[in-house]
Amino acid sequence: MLVKDAMKDPDVAYAFVADTDGKILAQSDASATEGPMNRPKDLAPLKDELLIQTYVSAGRRVIDFAVPLVYSRVPVGALYLGFSRLYREEKPAEAITEWRAVLELEPEHASARRNIDQAERLLKALEERRKK
Repeated sequence: MLVKDAMKDPDVAYAFVADTDGKILAQSDASATEGPMNRPKDLAPLKDELLIQTYVSAGRRVIDFAVPLVYSRVPVGALYLGFSRLYREEKPAEAITEWRAVLELEPEHASARRNIDQAERLLKALEERRKK
């Protein structure tokens, strides 16, 4: 549920939960197979506290949040969220291009479709505001 809710935000590029061994337990891409997480190798590994890093992927800047998950003081895994700045910076045309590239690779990716719809509405509103 947490991963599904996170993907409702158009700025969220990805969301997944992994166990302490790095095996993905839940993720935003429902069509992906289970297995080890695949994060950029340049990112520092998560330790005992929140870790925020940035990197560039496919020409876009991504802010990566890694949060340790602990139950009764025992580490049980981690939550990873990646945010793209294109939509937040009111660059919906660029965000649409990125999400369409996702659809080319995975035509059934529901989050990308939803994000395109939201960005197209924002783009239309911005264009109407400029005309005034």
